[in-house]
Amino acid sequence: MGGNTVPINDCYGENLLTDGVLFSGDLAFDNAELLVISSNNKIFDLTLRTNYLEILPISVYDITGKTLVYNNLINQGGKFIYQLDMSYVSFVFF
Repeated sequence: MGGNTVPINDCYGENLLTDGVLFSGDLAFDNAELLVISSNNKIFDLTLRTNYLEILPISVYDITGKTLVYNNLINQGGKFIYQLDMSYVSFVFF
């Protein structure tokens, strides 16, 4: 893949890794709504309501830059839904 040796979750045969940082202003998130519901056991239910229809990569990093979570989300009827399990991490700040 163009010399990129970084293994990523690439279920659609596209390399979604970028050198830049993606900001909400870069995508169709002008009227988006992000809802985060957490529980006592470090499980976070994320719901992003938006009209953005492309694959949405989500990443969570620790303070050293190590990737803890990476996944590609698919729009499901006007929203992206993801259950983020951080129970294996010793400290969570969200």
